[in-house]
This record gives sequence, structure tokens and C-alpha cells, in this order.
Amino acid sequence: MLVLALVVLLVSGVGYVLLGTIEPDDTPEADVGATVTDGDVTLTHRGGEPLAGDDLTVVLRYGGSESRYDFATDGSYGADDTFDPGEQWRLDSVPYAAGDRVDVLLIHEPSNTVLFRGRKVAATPTPTATAGPPAARPTPEAT
Repeated sequence: MLVLALVVLLVSGVGYVLLGTIEPDDTPEADVGATVTDGDVTLTHRGGEPLAGDDLTVVLRYGGSESRYDFATDGSYGADDTFDPGEQWRLDSVPYAAGDRVDVLLIHEPSNTVLFRGRKVAATPTPTATAGPPAARPTPEAT
């Protein structure tokens, strides 16, 4: 009986130590998409938790090179410091050329978590046709 009590105490003590070292998960949940053209990169927050812009870094990898951008200062997004669902972040000055394969990563720095990873080919946007002015109608001549 004494051995059983010692085993129970030992298992309880080890369990307490192991469970006490588990930290809460601070990784945010967000659904993010990307569009890459030869002139810009756009990240779209499609849903999930709002993200503090100061906590995010955008990484572009292309042709053996890598460029890092501070989300809060290097691009443009929303009216406040939070990247909310429905908002877009846009980088207008890109270091790659049309046709390059570009890996886009959105990193949450406090948790060192990649929130988005995607590979896109930098394409030239196709212009959309716009309607011209209506054709002039001939005016009837006075008789």
C-alpha cells in the first residue's frame, strides 16, 4: 500500500511539473490572401482575429533574394493600427520584375508564426475595357 501511495505521489508530481510548463497559445488565427503584380503586393484579411500592424512583417522572396517590410510603416492599410477583417495592406514599390516567382510570407513576430505563405508569379494586370462616351446622334436638319 505504501508503494501505491508513492507511485501516485510521483505521477502527480511529474504531471504537475509537465502541465505547469505548457504556455498558452498566443498565435492569432487569421485568413489572409495575397495578390502579386509587377507593380504591387496586396494582402487581404479575409477573416479571423484583428492583427496589430506593429506585430507583423512581410517577407518577399524572389530570384534568390529576400526583402523584409515592416507592416505598420512600409505599406498602407486601414485607418488605424490594426489589420482588421475586410482590410487590405498594399506595398506599391516592389523589388522584383514581371514574371518573377515571388514567395510572400506574413509573419506574426511575437509568436514567430507564419500567418500566410504563398507563391505567386508577378503578372502585369490586364486592363479592363471601359465604356466610351455614347456615339453622337445626327441631328435632323430644319426644313
